[in-house]
This record gives sequence, structure tokens and C-alpha cells, in this order.
Amino acid sequence: MKKNLLILSLLSLSLAGCGKASQPTITPSSPSVSEQPSISNKDTTSVAPSVSQGSGLEFEPSKTVTSLFSYLDKQAREVENQNGVSYHRDYYFYELGYFANHKVTEKSEDGEAFSNHALFVSGNEKKTTSYDHKDDKDIEEDTYLSLNQMEGNIYYSILDYGKGKEKDKASKTTVGNSNQATYQKKTNLNALDSLYSFYSSKISKNIIAGVDDIEPKIENNQVNYHLAQGWEEQIGNYKYKFAAVIDLTLDHKGRLTDYSYDFQEYQPETDENGNATGKLVLLSETKDQVSITFGSKRSYSYTSLKEEGKEAINPLDYFRRDYTPVLYSWDGVGTEKTKEDSLSFPVNRYVEAQAESLVPEKALDSKLTITKSTNNSVVSVAPSGVVKAVGVGETKLTIVSETGIEKEVSVKVVSPKLTSIKANTYSSYHYKGDSETLYITKTPDNSLDEIEVVSLTKEIIEVVKDDDGYYSLHNIGLGQGIVEVRSKTDPSVKTTVSYLVEEKKTIEEVKANVVGSWVGDAPSYNNSTRVKDAFTVSYKADGTGTLTLNKEGTGYTFIVGKAYDFTYTFLANGSFQDRPVSLTRSTIVLDHGSITWTYSNNNADFYYNGKNADISFATGNSEEFGAMVQLKATRIS
Repeated sequence: MKKNLLILSLLSLSLAGCGKASQPTITPSSPSVSEQPSISNKDTTSVAPSVSQGSGLEFEPSKTVTSLFSYLDKQAREVENQNGVSYHRDYYFYELGYFANHKVTEKSEDGEAFSNHALFVSGNEKKTTSYDHKDDKDIEEDTYLSLNQMEGNIYYSILDYGKGKEKDKASKTTVGNSNQATYQKKTNLNALDSLYSFYSSKISKNIIAGVDDIEPKIENNQVNYHLAQGWEEQIGNYKYKFAAVIDLTLDHKGRLTDYSYDFQEYQPETDENGNATGKLVLLSETKDQVSITFGSKRSYSYTSLKEEGKEAINPLDYFRRDYTPVLYSWDGVGTEKTKEDSLSFPVNRYVEAQAESLVPEKALDSKLTITKSTNNSVVSVAPSGVVKAVGVGETKLTIVSETGIEKEVSVKVVSPKLTSIKANTYSSYHYKGDSETLYITKTPDNSLDEIEVVSLTKEIIEVVKDDDGYYSLHNIGLGQGIVEVRSKTDPSVKTTVSYLVEEKKTIEEVKANVVGSWVGDAPSYNNSTRVKDAFTVSYKADGTGTLTLNKEGTGYTFIVGKAYDFTYTFLANGSFQDRPVSLTRSTIVLDHGSITWTYSNNNADFYYNGKNADISFATGNSEEFGAMVQLKATRIS
């Protein structure tokens, strides 16, 4: 990846002596198309950086970019940690999203660090999404408060938005002696973190030998730096361009009092064929502007600040002191959870406890854990944490909150009454000597009411129940067989399964039975319904046959009443288990005016009973009108 640093006017690294950089108001940049990023430098008049007697400076200004940011990362950061009282930040982020939508995030916030290891922040946030060629915008605005505080050996981290609790966060951590300092640092002002992070990720890697030198401007006992840099990177087949500007001010003691940066990322504009046009499109822009105040820190007190009419956070308001546990059930992953009465909890459902009536109302630690069941044969609590009602009976559940508040809930698990039964075999045709699985669906599905299956035609169907409780139907005779599926608890809740048991023909018998005429229902291309007896297909013993459309208004391209000739050949075996004989047919060409349709993918599958078949004629081009004839056919002669 090649990086190019150009002359000052062409986005090069440039640091020159200048007057104190003014802090411009951050405003949204227009996502316009540009030939190249443009960075305008401020006053470039060189000023000697020497610190002569009477200059008022108590430190030696850095003469390179790397030494400046090394100084900021160490000495300046430590001074800020000790004496940084407050900051004000204006933040702006723009990105070009998918479908040419423009997303802008703006924040304005004030933070104050307190002597008793507390950092309090209040701010406003605005998110705007706009769309090309549209006047409407989606705007989300909200306020927020945050508190990081060490109190004793407990570290609190609170984020509270003004609108609702959905985005709010609250956590508390017990801190040992070994990591006290780590958590205490989180309560410092930490105002220059954003600047140093930006330098480390965007600027430092693009400084090359020979351009690291800088010239600060010293004025009114302050040191000002201005950095403007541009570079390009080859990403895939395109060159992306980047532009960065940093302004910062150190006071006479070397404390960082103000900084701002602006970072722009440009992507090449491409035409509809993916070729670069030579223009650039603003892909994203980040602006951050911070001013820092130093002095003596005061102690954070929620009560005192509220008495002064100021905003404040009491961390204890976000962690529950009491709650009411309620139970929810669900079937499994992805299914909806339902609130349940603990004294009529349904069996064969997963169990979860949720908190209601939180005290205090702002409490965010709503997660509850079921840790114990006094009767695991009624409600089981697995080591993995999975809780399930497994049997009818009574038990007591121990429920614990994140804050350790323990509750006990009495639970009675019941089996709901069976209201309906459905049963089927999923088979289209049924033959003597075959066995079929009986599929049973109960409503509700977690009812424990016992089911029984009885054959009403024992000479035709024999019912067999295996060791696992599943039923199969053995077809032992010919004719119409009927079985009844019913509840033992309430025999009025029942259903029947009825089907015709036929003699299964051999493969040779099925092949011989193909010869004759077959009529089939087909889907209508006019209204998506099926047309009864739409086509007739005739097979002759000499391997020839005909296809005839019987009815008008179907939408098919065949001429009604015309017999279209084809030849057919048996395949080695059937394509499906219940259809042992398959054949393929020759191409049929339809001339319809100036248009020709060619049906070349023609097949048929015949069932063991010798009376039913699936027959299809399809074109090689799926876009042709009337492209598929699919027949559920019955032998008529």
C-alpha cells in the first residue's frame, strides 16, 4: 500500500508557527463530490520556538510530531488526571451509507471530574438520516447523563438517556486492591483520549522521515500547533484519499487546554459500469473539538448537587433493592414467551423468571436466575441453567437477582386439557403388506392426556404401538380401512383416519398397465386454478403416444382437440420409491403462428396401483408461455 505525502497545498504534512488556533464551531460538512480533498492551513508565518527568559513558559515545546504526542500521552495526561476539572466537547460524525443515505451523529457534552473519584457527564445527542433526492429526514434527539464513580471498593458505571430505558446501562464491579488504580483512572477527566487515539490510528503511521519536524507558535504564554496532512491508499483497484487537520493549544505550564481535529475519507466515484470517473465522494468525516479547564476539584455529592439545582446521578437508583418475580413459559428457541400463573404452570414448557415492580423504578439489573427446584421431577434445573417443567406436581423455585436478592416462588405444574386431535399417514396411496407411520398432533401440544388408537376395520388395518409410544398401521387386507384416534381421558375428543388399501402390482404389471389412455388435471395459466380433465395422454404398445388438450381457456399453447405425437421409452427403474416405473418421451414441437414452442423435458411416473401417474411436459425455455404441463393423471381405458 503506497502512501504519498505532497507539498503543503496538496495535502502534505505541515506544521508552522501561527497565532492561537481559533476553535471553529463544528457544523455538518456537505457530502459533495470533489476532485480532491482540500485542507486550508492557517497562518504559516514562522515564529522561532525558543523559550527565552520572560517568555512565561515553564516547559520546552516539542519540535517533532512524535515527541509532541509522546509528551501528551505521558506528562500532559498525568497532569490532566491530577488537575483536570472539566471539559466541553462538540463531536460530529458523517458517513455515506447504503442506498445513498447520509447519516450524521452530533454530540455536545460537558464533563466534570471530582476529587472523590467520580466523573459526571451531561450531553445532547442528535442522529440524522437523510436521503438523496428526498426532502424528508429521520431525526432522533435525546439527552444523556453518565457517571463513573469509585465508592469504597465498588466501581459504578451508569448511562441514563432522557427518553426511555431501552438504551440505559448500569453496572457495578467489586474492585480488589490489585486493580484499584485501574478503575480509579476511569473516573479521571480523560479528555485527551480521543485526540491521542486519533493520532495513533490515523496520523502516526503516515509520518515519514524528514517531515516529522514542527514549528510551534508561541504567543501570550501559550503554545499552538497546527497539523494538516493528506495521503492516499490503494485499496483494490481504486485509490482512496484521506485528509486530517489537528489544532491544539498548551498553556504556559504545558497543559493541553484546547484541541480539535477533522478527518475526511474520500472514495473514488464510479459510473454504472464500475469505472472510476476521476472524482471523489466524501465517504466519512469525523470532527472532535474539546476545551479543558484546570483547577481544584470538588467532591461529588448527589444530594449537594441536587440542592444546588444541578443534574446528578445516584448510582444506587439503578440497582434493585426489591422486586416481584413472575414466571414465563416458551416452547423452545425462537418461540414467543408467555406470562404464566405460577399455580397453573403448563407442563413441557421451558421456564424463565422476570422481574416486575422494581424498587427503585430506575433499576436496570432486571435479570433473574432460577437456581434451585425442590422437586426436579416437576421443574428441573440443569447445571447449564436450562429450566423446564417436566412433570405434573408442586415444587418451590429459588430465584436470585444480579444483586443477590433471593426470592422463593411456589409452583404448581398442570397438564392442560386436550381439546383436539389431528392424525394422518402422509401417504397418497396405500397397499396391502405395507406398514405406515401414524403422525398425531395434539392441541395443546403439551397436554399429558393419554392417546389411544383403535382400528375400526381390524381385517384391513392392524394398529401396532412400539416401546416408545409411537403408532404404526399395518395394511393386512384390501378395502376401505378406518382407525380412530381418541383421548382416554375424554373419548369425545377424537379423529379418524380412513384410506383405501389396494393390491400392489409388480413392476412388470405396472409397465404393462401403462398402455392405454390417461386423463389428467392441470394448472390453468389464466387463474392459477386446476382444470379438471384438461389433457388426455394415450400410450400404445409400439412405443408411440399422443397428447391432447381437451378444453378451451386454459392458457396453454396447444390447439384444442389436436393429438400431438410422441414416442416413449421406459427408464431402467422408477424415479421415486412409491412410483416404481418411469418413462421419458420424445420432443413435441408446437407451431403457433410465427412462434414455436419446443417441449423437450417430458417424463412420467406410474404408481404401484396401476391407476395413477404423474405426467409432465416441459419446454427447454422456462420463459416460454405455457412452459409446463403437470398432470395428476388417472387411467381411463
